[in-house]
Amino acid sequence: MVAETGARAEVLDRLEALIMQTGRLFATHAQGALTPTQSIVLRHLTERGAVPMGELADALDITMAGATGLVDRMVQAGFLSRRRSEVDRRLVLVAATAEGRRVLDADRQNRFQTFRKVTEGLSLEDLTQFERILALLLDRSRHEEEA
Repeated sequence: MVAETGARAEVLDRLEALIMQTGRLFATHAQGALTPTQSIVLRHLTERGAVPMGELADALDITMAGATGLVDRMVQAGFLSRRRSEVDRRLVLVAATAEGRRVLDADRQNRFQTFRKVTEGLSLEDLTQFERILALLLDRSRHEEEA
């Protein structure tokens, strides 16, 4: 990777700081019942249904021990259920419960309302440019992952 120099490096440093501050802003103002990691877990499970613990650990890029601890806490909170696979009893399947889906939906609504509040004063042009730049970043990121 090539080191950035000059004005570009300064802008990138400021952007990085702003992105981190924005993340903290949303974490502070959009506090819901879920941690960001719990939200990711519930989104993954509501999209895919019940999955083996190993698949969940891989999706989160954490160890099986880390996934087990996280799932234990979320089962205790009533957000997830755990059961053995009927096909292969060695596999433990994890799924979102009705309560987990309800809390995820409430958390999404809370974050959406927070986003609407903080973007209220932006013009349509500003919002469109913001959307375009985020889409470009995501597209570049996807291409990097594929390469």
